[in-house]
Amino acid sequence: LELFFLLYGLAVIISIFIGSLLDGAVYGRDFLELLRLAKYWLIVRLALSLSWSEEHAGRAIQVLLWIGLVGACIALAQANNAFGINDIYTPLFVKDIRLDSIQRHVPGTILNYNLFGTFLAMISALALSALLFAPLSFKRKALTAAILVVSVAALVRTTSRGAFIALILAVILLWLLRLSLMRSHRALHALTLTVIVVFGIILGGAILREPETLSADHPRRAFVSRFQPEHVERGFGLRAADWELALDLASESIVFGTGPSKDEGIRAFHSEYLTHLRRYGLFGLAVYLAMLGASALTCLRLLRSGRIKADGYARVLLAGTLGMVCVFVVTSAIYQVFDQLQLAAIFWWFVGIAFAYSSFTSNRQRQQLAGSS
Repeated sequence: LELFFLLYGLAVIISIFIGSLLDGAVYGRDFLELLRLAKYWLIVRLALSLSWSEEHAGRAIQVLLWIGLVGACIALAQANNAFGINDIYTPLFVKDIRLDSIQRHVPGTILNYNLFGTFLAMISALALSALLFAPLSFKRKALTAAILVVSVAALVRTTSRGAFIALILAVILLWLLRLSLMRSHRALHALTLTVIVVFGIILGGAILREPETLSADHPRRAFVSRFQPEHVERGFGLRAADWELALDLASESIVFGTGPSKDEGIRAFHSEYLTHLRRYGLFGLAVYLAMLGASALTCLRLLRSGRIKADGYARVLLAGTLGMVCVFVVTSAIYQVFDQLQLAAIFWWFVGIAFAYSSFTSNRQRQQLAGSS
């Protein structure tokens, strides 16, 4: 993983150099991308350098779930303007252009409601992972289930299509992992997953057949209508122009890109993949994909390890991380999640925790085997 961080930094430097050759200028702020990358690397290094016991791993999971619950409650409060939150607290971090539609597209504690929906999808994936894999008491399971329900409810109020689709795919992935890794109650979980998929197909078909239903007075209808052809086509049209521009700019240096500042007049290309392609070329895009792919493959390999299977918290951390990677992979197609410091910081912190605790668990099992022999 650290090798890919190094390669990512190399991609940034090469792109800046190529950009300077093309137009004869070097933009100082381009090097701030290296600082962003250094932040993420330091977060991973910090997690890897700490000693994670089983108690620490359980607390790490609880802390992130409680953070998600607080964020979800803030979002639900914004949706109803409870306690006048949108007059006092919300304007502190949400710009004026978002305040007009805040009760219809809830941004939570992040400026963009789609990015906040991505955060809630990550929290929901972790909560489901805890329910599927952790050895929890009935009280803990009930509390974790409540956090999951509240997080999904807040996600619905963001009306973020991409985040919701990413969560659905993460749910299917986690349930399939549960079926493949654990034999207990396998038939029940298989039946539950089948019911979820069938119900989702039926509900999705019903939504697509309905006429326009967008209404500010009915938040659930507002969310449902976002999946109707009219709104999907409208959203695609708004992004298509930025995607076309990103491809056009990327063609100037398709292999190594031309540096971050060449798109300084554009806030976002509405795609992390196209942003990397434009800035760092195919080389930088390949590194970004490799970072996510390496994280996912490592989680899968560790989950299948005999030394990890016996530890419930290790499975929660690894499966939760895999769910977060799934959310990142899906939402990267239409949002810029890697550039969002809050999302990326949580993501890389959790990746670091999962790998560090898995190493602790593996070493502990090895020592026990050596002692018994």
